[in-house]
Amino acid sequence: MDVNTYYKNFTDWGLKRQIIQHSNPKTQWLKLMSEYGELCDNLAKGRDCKDDIGDMAVVCHMIGGMKDGISQHPLTHTYATLDIAISELHDLLGIVHRRILQDLNVRLHLADVLITLAAIARLQGYEYTDCLDAAWSDIKDRKGHLSAEGIFIKEGDTGVAA
Repeated sequence: MDVNTYYKNFTDWGLKRQIIQHSNPKTQWLKLMSEYGELCDNLAKGRDCKDDIGDMAVVCHMIGGMKDGISQHPLTHTYATLDIAISELHDLLGIVHRRILQDLNVRLHLADVLITLAAIARLQGYEYTDCLDAAWSDIKDRKGHLSAEGIFIKEGDTGVAA
């Protein structure tokens, strides 16, 4: 699949599970930060992080579906080092959060997050589409429910209030 097909699938998945309709950007931003934490943890430990990159792309599309979409830009930006790319991603996530809190458009900023995720994938020696595929393979048949807080709780998660 190409990048745009994965992106469409992520949005369709969120619509079918009513995440986009019944969650909210603030809650999804917290989910995005959770995925960012997993990415950083796996990078620090030298572990595979394809799924983490893909999961962050999924959550970006949940937020985009609730707001004004995501601008389309080529995924060609590069960074000299992984540290610089992670620092940029961190800054972009802060910008997205502030704009969500102010109920401002996040189209361009979500696109910048995706562009930076693609660059991180390349710096790790991955194809970005492999990262998207890892996330898609994990979620495509996932069942669960939306919590009162607007977070999708996958079937089988324990210790989470319904």
